[in-house]
Amino acid sequence: LSRMLEENRKKMKYEKPELILGRISKYDKLVKNYAQLNDFDWLLVSALIYQESRFRPEVESPVGARGLMQLMPSVATTYKVDFNRLKEPGKNVELGTKYLRKLYDYYDRDSLLTTENKIKFTLASYNAGLGHIIDARALARKHKYDHNVWDNQVALMLTKKHLGEFNRDPVVKYGHFRGWETFGYVQNIMMYYSIYQ
Repeated sequence: LSRMLEENRKKMKYEKPELILGRISKYDKLVKNYAQLNDFDWLLVSALIYQESRFRPEVESPVGARGLMQLMPSVATTYKVDFNRLKEPGKNVELGTKYLRKLYDYYDRDSLLTTENKIKFTLASYNAGLGHIIDARALARKHKYDHNVWDNQVALMLTKKHLGEFNRDPVVKYGHFRGWETFGYVQNIMMYYSIYQ
């Protein structure tokens, strides 16, 4: 447990990324390719990878996430890919960007969401799981916050999901969650994305 908490603390810590000779990482070409195939700005995908693994493909989290984009076994199963192949940078980024696109498409159906909020909800879902963000939006709606806005609205409700009065609310379907981690996760990626831009 202590190792897991330490890994989470390191992962959530903001560290300004470095650009070396105009490059983000040695995986720039790979990231550009799969980001383009899935209609994402490669700089956003790079920011996510920096947050997830600091561009280290060998990283495996205490909960079993693997590779550059820290994909869980369930994602490999969904796309019928051998989980061991997620150590390969190309396969990891290919699958990670597909999964990111699937999440984005879920929010893209909602015409009331701005592009910025679609991106933030997508990143939050990538980290927390879609169900916890659906819950946070339901809580926001119930407590008269704007369920279409991440900052200070849905994000706030997500940070309250660890409290019994919120995670036992009838509108909550996915239970307890420590939302402050996801709050920091989205915030960090958006800062990295701004630096890369």
